Order: sequence, then C-alpha cells, then structure tokens
Amino acid sequence: MQEERQLFFSKYFAHLSLREVYINQSGQHILLDHCGFTPDQNINFWEPLWDRRHFHQKWHCKRNTPKEEEPIREKTIVVHGHTPVQYLKFEFGYYDNDKVIWTPLNKEELKEKPEIIKYCDGHKIDIDLGSVNSKRTALLDLDTLEPIYFDEDVKNESDESTISSK
Repeated sequence: MQEERQLFFSKYFAHLSLREVYINQSGQHILLDHCGFTPDQNINFWEPLWDRRHFHQKWHCKRNTPKEEEPIREKTIVVHGHTPVQYLKFEFGYYDNDKVIWTPLNKEELKEKPEIIKYCDGHKIDIDLGSVNSKRTALLDLDTLEPIYFDEDVKNESDESTISSK
C-alpha cells in the first residue's frame, strides 16, 4: 500500500469511536465493541481494544450504577469480536449462569462450523467465528439478536458461498 494511503487510513481510523450504541426495537441497548467489556468495571484506554479478562466477570446491574440507570443496564447487551468463539469456548472459558463455562478441547468439535456464543446471562455476544480458518462468518440482526451465517463451500472450488440462518 502506498505511504499516502496508509497515512489516510491511519488518520481515518484514529477518529473512529471505540464503541457504538444502538437501541433496538425492543429497547435493548446494544453496545458494539471490538473486544467486549463489562460496563461496571474500570476501563483504561487499551481495554476496549485488547482485553479478555471480562470473559469471567459477572454482569452486575446495580454495582457502580446510579439507581435510575439500573433498568437500562439490565437491558444492555455487549456485542464483540476480537476472540474467535473457538478460543472463548476451549481456551479462555466464559461466565454464564453463575459459573465459568469451559469446555475441554475436542478436536472433532473444532471441525464443526462455529456459532455465535451468547454468554454472561445473555448480556454478551461474541460474533468472531475465526473466519479465516472456519470459512464461516455471520451477521447478527441487532433487533432480533438472531444470527445469519455465511459459509464458504470448501469442497467447491468456485467462489460460491452458502447462506444459512438459525
């Protein structure tokens, strides 16, 4: 890439926000973030880009939250990527239903098509499917929170892909 274009993109990305907020048709506050976080935790500048400690944090609606914001926090969902769901499931583990869920590595399960993981009692959604290796990506409908999956047909040498939804 030419140095001029590199400079253009670096300036462009430097002005983007670290997080976007979308209020869906159900009134849920959807926080779109690169790597995810837990809203009531102290966050430094780099954590929205690289942090993975939040996977094990419990979602607190009342801690460090003004009383009038508690209903909003209860309807808040953090959607993130950065960590492929395969690593979240098999390596890091994640908090859900009052415990940390961790699955021992199963090589056969790694061959299956990954799916979006909803965790932290439904308040966090990891949408990173490790597309480079899994040949699968997804879109998440922010109003229904239903995924639409896109699979590359690895057996077919053409550029055709298949689309599926659950």
